Amino acid sequence: MLKNKLIGITLSGAILLMGSSIAFADTVDVNIPSDEIIPISVPVNEDSSKAFETKFTDIEGHWAYDEIVSLEEMGMWGDLSGEFSPQEMVTGTEFYAYLDKIFEFEAEVDLGFELEEEVSRMEAAKAIKKSFEAKKLSVIMTQMFPIYEDTKNLAQEETSALSFVFNTGIMKGRTEGKFCPDDSIKRAELGVILNRTLTTLENASPIE
Repeated sequence: MLKNKLIGITLSGAILLMGSSIAFADTVDVNIPSDEIIPISVPVNEDSSKAFETKFTDIEGHWAYDEIVSLEEMGMWGDLSGEFSPQEMVTGTEFYAYLDKIFEFEAEVDLGFELEEEVSRMEAAKAIKKSFEAKKLSVIMTQMFPIYEDTKNLAQEETSALSFVFNTGIMKGRTEGKFCPDDSIKRAELGVILNRTLTTLENASPIE
């Protein structure tokens, strides 16, 4: 199974994937002073090996650069070369292939989106939750329910998926106060989501 080499985020609280106990909270993240943050890219010592050199020519300075390159180093983007095209929308075929690399599905799994269509943010959230369910994994996470302006009339399945990706930290709002459930996933955003999924997977446990 493809594993994240970066340090996982320790998540507080405990709830099973299918747990129903939730609390309400706003969607504002805690701000940590910049002088207290140690960049992951800082070398451990002077003998550290040379930093991985990306093959992509169009991501220098991009906000998702670290996530894209981290996944590239693990072999995630084997089907891409030259330009990464971070603004390009992700199709169902691409998304399924990348999730399969992470979860190593034992059989074909219906993740709830059309392979030839662009994947929306809500479809991505549902697919990620279904992936954990398909592997029979539970996840330790906080017990809060996100409140967004544009997610008040969701179906039960969508509400459950939103709660899961929010509480695990895999997906947050796209803008302040809005999740933008119907917006398509861009490739750069996909890089961040896959990285966070890998971190969550590191902390998952088999359902007894």
